[in-house]
Amino acid sequence: VSKNPSWQVQEFLAMAFDNYSKDNGYEKSLETINEWLNNKNENIRRAVTEGLRSWIKRPYFDDNPQEAIKILAKYKTDESEYVRKSVGNALKDISKKYPELIKELCIIFFIHHNFTPCFTILYCFIFYVNIFL
Repeated sequence: VSKNPSWQVQEFLAMAFDNYSKDNGYEKSLETINEWLNNKNENIRRAVTEGLRSWIKRPYFDDNPQEAIKILAKYKTDESEYVRKSVGNALKDISKKYPELIKELCIIFFIHHNFTPCFTILYCFIFYVNIFL
């Protein structure tokens, strides 16, 4: 499934991963989440970030938004633009409920990268500017 070129199949994979995590329990799924995020296949990594895109609406992550942010932040400079865009979208979604946490993350991104933006950082920053200005 993960090697299928169809975007519809990839969306289905993301939904399936979210359902797996929901059925298993999000906290209990952390090991699998991290395992999939470390997979060489970009479709598998994206399935996690996209499947859990509304991370803060999920029981464990709603109580622990910093855990979702910490997991996603590791993939801000993923080699795959497909994954980076999904991470940016997930962070954007989180910023709607936790804007201060995303503000802190944007600042850290810029400082850590010597103010050299990558897509995820720019996406995060642009959304941040729209919220706070």
